[in-house]
Amino acid sequence: MAARKASLPLRVAGASALSGTLGIALVALLSRSVDALVGPLAVGALGVLVGAVSVGLAARTTRDATRRAAEDALLLGRATTETRVPLGAISALDETATLAHALAALRTKIAEGRARDVRAREEAEEADRYKSDFLMAVSHELRTPLNAILGFADVLMSELDGPLSEGAREDVATIHGAGSHLRDLFEDVIDLSALASSRITLQREAVDVGALLEETSRLLEGQRRGKPIALRVVVAVGTPRADADPKRVRQIVTNLGTNALKFTEQGEIAFELSGTDEYVEIIVRDTGSGITRTELETLFTEYTQVGDVKRRTRGTGLGLAICKQLSELHGGSIKAESAFGQGSAFTVRLPTYHSRGNA
Repeated sequence: MAARKASLPLRVAGASALSGTLGIALVALLSRSVDALVGPLAVGALGVLVGAVSVGLAARTTRDATRRAAEDALLLGRATTETRVPLGAISALDETATLAHALAALRTKIAEGRARDVRAREEAEEADRYKSDFLMAVSHELRTPLNAILGFADVLMSELDGPLSEGAREDVATIHGAGSHLRDLFEDVIDLSALASSRITLQREAVDVGALLEETSRLLEGQRRGKPIALRVVVAVGTPRADADPKRVRQIVTNLGTNALKFTEQGEIAFELSGTDEYVEIIVRDTGSGITRTELETLFTEYTQVGDVKRRTRGTGLGLAICKQLSELHGGSIKAESAFGQGSAFTVRLPTYHSRGNA
């Protein structure tokens, strides 16, 4: 502001000096031109005329410069008396402009990041669809020969084509067991892929869960392989039916029962069923090796196996993850309680048939 005040007098003085210099130069130039034509007398008269013109020009220039200076002074006075912008305010304005620029740059980066996230999610979803499509496409081709192997193994074990030696029977039993295991693993992968891509549609109906538990118990009875384990089913009186897909409920309780049998060497495996107006509760208890508190935190994670390392070989760690997703798909839940060395208890809750508005 002080620099602007000091510059105003200099502007007026400079304008006057410029006008005088122009007049002198004009006189000199015309004098040299006319000297050769009219002589000294004419030069003097012409000099007087040009001098008068120069003085008038200088005066006019001076008046214009003075007027502009006055206008500048008036504006300067207004700025000084009315505005009075302190230097601190100017600094704050500069900082605000800098912050606004930084904020605009940050918004641009966030928008670009979101766009990248959207593209990455779309690419991941597309890759997942390709994976699911591939698994579904090859499932028939893989299951057909596998079912044939299992079917002929059953025929051999039934001795329809003649008696088998003890060694041959053991070999056929090994083939059947390996084929069944491969089928189970393959179906787990297919189910997990279908659940991840929301391709499983539940066929809900009123399900007698007690009958499914009896069926599962009979299945496990043939898989005990001489283990001193008692299997029992306890159904509370008046337990309502579940509003569920019977195929998927059977899959849940079979997975839980198979796990219990795998990690229990002796004692008991119990299937308990009860219910309320809101839900049907299934509890699968065992007296097996149990699960540590740390392992409980990752128990339902895909491809995670817990418990005794020696018993983890037969499986992919998908069974419990599938149980969890199927339970939640029904609108229910699953949880696990265990004490290491004392056994485990898995509790599944499914909605009752009438709790969903069914008669």
